[in-house]
Amino acid sequence: RNNINEKLSKNSERMASPKGKGFPPSLVRTFWEAVTKGIKQELLAAYKSSAFIRTVLVNEFPRLQHAIRSLIRRLHLATTSTIVSEVTQRPKMSLLAEFDRKDKKAVSTSDASLNEFFKELDSESVVGVWERESFARNQNKVVQNILSSYELSYLKVIITKLNDPISMAFASAGRGRYPSEAEGEIFLNAVENTLRGVTVSGEELKLQVANRIKQAVNLLVAKAEEHAELKVTSKPVPRKNKSLYKLLAVVDKGLSVLLQTESSGSNSKANSNIELCNRSKQHIQQALRSTTNLRRILLDVIFDKANAQAQTLMQQVHTESFSRPQQNKLTSKYMRNVQRWSDTFARDMIPQYKPNSASAAVILELQGLCLRVALCISDAFIHNISLISGLREDAKLAIASDIAHLQASLHLLAPKHNFATPPRCYSDLRQLRQLLFLDDRAIVEKSLSSSLSPVVIAQFLLSRMSNRAVPISCVPFKVLGTSVGKYNRWVDQHSKVDVLQRFLTLIGEIRDKMQKGRALSSESLGQANKSLDLVADFVNNARSAPEAAQSVS
Repeated sequence: RNNINEKLSKNSERMASPKGKGFPPSLVRTFWEAVTKGIKQELLAAYKSSAFIRTVLVNEFPRLQHAIRSLIRRLHLATTSTIVSEVTQRPKMSLLAEFDRKDKKAVSTSDASLNEFFKELDSESVVGVWERESFARNQNKVVQNILSSYELSYLKVIITKLNDPISMAFASAGRGRYPSEAEGEIFLNAVENTLRGVTVSGEELKLQVANRIKQAVNLLVAKAEEHAELKVTSKPVPRKNKSLYKLLAVVDKGLSVLLQTESSGSNSKANSNIELCNRSKQHIQQALRSTTNLRRILLDVIFDKANAQAQTLMQQVHTESFSRPQQNKLTSKYMRNVQRWSDTFARDMIPQYKPNSASAAVILELQGLCLRVALCISDAFIHNISLISGLREDAKLAIASDIAHLQASLHLLAPKHNFATPPRCYSDLRQLRQLLFLDDRAIVEKSLSSSLSPVVIAQFLLSRMSNRAVPISCVPFKVLGTSVGKYNRWVDQHSKVDVLQRFLTLIGEIRDKMQKGRALSSESLGQANKSLDLVADFVNNARSAPEAAQSVS
C-alpha cells in the first residue's frame, strides 16, 4: 500500500494534467485556465487602454480584489458541484476501461501494483484526485496572478499618499519652520484613510499596507531626528525640538488609537470600521516604538541640560556663609536662585511640550521628566550640604529652613498628589534635616534605616569632624586637593563601592597628617582616632553591603 501511495503521488500531476497520458483533460482545470486567462487579459487591456479606467481601478483596488475574489469563490462552488454530479453519474468501469485502453503503454509490468490500485478506484476517488490538483484550491494565488499589475500600482499610490504629508511638513525646515501638530494630523488622516480603504480586502493586502505605514512612520522619525538638536549645549533647548516632540506625540496618539479600535467602548466614529490582524498590528507597534524612542531621546536632552544646571546651582551652597547667617534673611541666596529656576522649569516644561490633544503616555512622560529633575535637584542639594564643614547651631537652623523651601519648590515639579507614594526626594530631605541635629554615633545608627546614600553619610561624618575632634580639614574634596565641581564629577563617574574604598584611603591620609602635624595631647589624639575609627567602620560595613547583595543576585 505504501508503494502504491508513493507511485500515486509521483504520477498525480501527470494524471491530473490536461497534457498528461492519464485521464482525459480535466474539465475543471480547462475551465479555470480559460476563466483566469480571460479575466486577466480583459483587466490588462483596460489597464493599458484608458488612463481614467486605470486610475479608477488602481485607487479602488481593494474593492476590485474583493469582487474578483468573490467571483472566483462562487465559480468554484458552482463548478465543483457540477463535476461531482457528472462523475458520480458516469459508470465506474467505463472510466477504468477508458484509462486502460488509452494508457496501455504507460502501465508496464513493473507498475502492476499501480494498475491494480486503479481498478479499485471508485468515482469519488477520481474526483478526489482531480480536486487535489485543481486550480480552484489556490484561490489566493489565482487572484494575485490576475491582479498583479494593479496591486503593484496600488502599493505605489499608497506610498505616495503617505510620503506626501511628510515631505510637505519638512519642506520649510531649512528656513526655520518646523512641522506643527496640524501637519501631524494630516499624516494620521492619510494613514486612517489607507487602512479604511483595505477593510474589504484580504489579510495579505492589509499586511502589505501596514508594512508601508511602518516605513512611512520610520521616514517621519528619520527626518525628525535629522533636524532635531540632540547635543547638550549651554544654549537653551531649541524651539524645533519642542515642535518635533509635539509632532511625534500626535502621531503616537493616532497610532495608539488605531491599535485599540477592536477594544469595546473605545472605538470612535472615524475609525470604528478599521480592523487589523495580529501581523498587521505588529507593524504598527514597531512604528509606535520608533516614535516613542525618539521622544525619549528628546526628553533625555532636556534632562541632561537640567541636570547640569541643577549641579551648577547647588554648588553655590559653598559660597553661602552658613557660619554667620544673617538674622533678617528668610531664604539663602542660592535657594532663591533654585526657587526661581524650579518655578520657570515647571511653568514652561509641560505647557511647551504638551500637544493640544495629548495621550496619557505623553503626559506621563512629561511628568516623569519633571520627577527626574526633582530627584536630581534634591540629590545635588544633599550631596553638597554633606560637604559643608564646621556647622554651628544657627547654621543648622538655616539649612533646615532651606530644606523646607526646597520641598516647596520640588512640589511644583513633582506634586505629592500625583503619586500613590511620595517620591524619594521628600523622604531624603526629611532624613537629612534629622541628621543635622544628631551626633556621630546616632547618625551611624540612623543610617541603618535611612534611604540616604552611604557616600552622603560618610561625607557628612568626615566633613563635620573638621575643627572638632580632628584639628585639620577632613572634607573629602579638600583632602584630595581638588575643587567641588571636579569632586562631584568624580563621584558621579565612579560606583559607590569605589568611592567608599577611596574614603578609607582618605582616612589613612588624615591619620598621617595628624601624626606629622602640630603636637596633640594624648586625649585629643585618642578622641580623633576614635572618631575616624567610627567612620572607617561605617564605610567598611557600607562597602560589604552592596557586594553581598551583588553576590546573592
